[in-house]
Amino acid sequence: HGPLGAVMVMAGDLRADEAKALLTKHLGGWKQTARRAMPPAVVAEPRPASETLPILLVDKPDAAQTVIRFMYQGVPFREEERVTLEVLNTLFGGSFTSRLNANLREKQGWTYGAGSGFATWQYDGVFVASSNVQSDKTGPAIQEFQNEFARAANGGITDGEATKARETVVAEVVQGFETLGGVTGSFATYARYGLKPEALALDLEVAKGVTALHLDTQAAAWLAEGRGVLVLVGDKKTVLPQLEAAGLPAPKVVTREQALAGELPR
Repeated sequence: HGPLGAVMVMAGDLRADEAKALLTKHLGGWKQTARRAMPPAVVAEPRPASETLPILLVDKPDAAQTVIRFMYQGVPFREEERVTLEVLNTLFGGSFTSRLNANLREKQGWTYGAGSGFATWQYDGVFVASSNVQSDKTGPAIQEFQNEFARAANGGITDGEATKARETVVAEVVQGFETLGGVTGSFATYARYGLKPEALALDLEVAKGVTALHLDTQAAAWLAEGRGVLVLVGDKKTVLPQLEAAGLPAPKVVTREQALAGELPR
């Protein structure tokens, strides 16, 4: 509705005074016409760890695959932990050679891929670990996810893993500057959350200093299974017996139509 709160990020063969002149020429008359009331910030309370894993199953009859989504509360973009968690995620599920993919795809052969990632926003964030697996391997696949969560949370990240993950994160940031679009995109993300461009360089320094001990500490805090919930989309008649055989708690079951309508059990 107007320039209030807007941020312009530009990259190219021009000086700061040239950029300012262009903005003045084309946007100098941009006036605030209406001020939209911003909703109050809502910060989710940390979910307490539980002894049993909450499971929601969305029934899709005769589905050949089961969609598996472990979801944990994450961190806002401005949190100092974010960079270390990005490095942790890279070795856990954020790259092709990550632990999750090496297990479920390369070792077990139950899926085309398994991975994880942190999504970070202004006031909150989420961590998701996911895969689409053969329907008849749902129970065993969930158990392998649990094994990887437990292995990470119990320590034992090697110096080699930490080095590889650290170098991967740094390389991805550097590669993002190979194009003008990458440059603007990188800095626009920081600007969106009220951070100055220098914050990106500081994050790189933090990433370069992450050690195996840092990652072990963060894994114990963030990848403990009891902090998460599990969402499944698959064929109920195929999935339920596997959950029982794996010793998993009974899920709350909804139809696809109920899920789409937001009619989810609490």
